[in-house]
Amino acid sequence: MQWTGGENQHPFLEVTVKVDDRDKKIAREVVIRLSDRRVLNAFECCDDCIDNALKSLQEIRQILVNKEAELSDKADSTLYVLMDSIRDAIRQFLTFEQSLSGKHKIEHHYFEQCDMYFAGLEILRAHIHRTLIQIAKIADIEIPGISQV
Repeated sequence: MQWTGGENQHPFLEVTVKVDDRDKKIAREVVIRLSDRRVLNAFECCDDCIDNALKSLQEIRQILVNKEAELSDKADSTLYVLMDSIRDAIRQFLTFEQSLSGKHKIEHHYFEQCDMYFAGLEILRAHIHRTLIQIAKIADIEIPGISQV
């Protein structure tokens, strides 16, 4: 299997990754479960769905923790590292969101807070999408249901 950077990445970087059947099975499950999350599709989220998005991100994080536990004997594998990068990004976003909600209790800052929240969410969505593309290569499947970011 060849793992190659995207259009905006280093054009000559190519990594060969060896995967076994267990890696493929777990990768397929991760791709299927994560691609079904509305929070990853910006056009399916509205401005008043912040609580739903945060709940969905927590659920994604739990899926990843469960799958990483299944791969705990292969913590240095490509699949584990990719899933861990998504989990870390979600943790960072949740910390960012908590700092926003703590700083801006005054109502006139609400719109600034929402703009910063949605900008951060878009960055997270893009990261998860790019990482899922790589996990889908391990799974040898296409990502269903997530629009291009």
